[in-house]
Amino acid sequence: MVLHGVSYAVLKVRLASIGTHQNEANLRNKISKGIMGAQLFLQILTVLGCEKLDMSDVGKILAEIESNQGQT
Repeated sequence: MVLHGVSYAVLKVRLASIGTHQNEANLRNKISKGIMGAQLFLQILTVLGCEKLDMSDVGKILAEIESNQGQT
């Protein structure tokens, strides 16, 4: 989201445009805790316009999520 300059409010609207309805707090919680399902993850990638997914980037994202969980 940061790389694409998309806020939770914008993400919510974009997801709604493809029929997925989530509120901002719910999205923030799922994303920050890394507890979303694969379907929501793929929908988010779609509405963000991601065309390629490098698995090394996924590993970095997961590591960041894990380090953030240790801070809460």
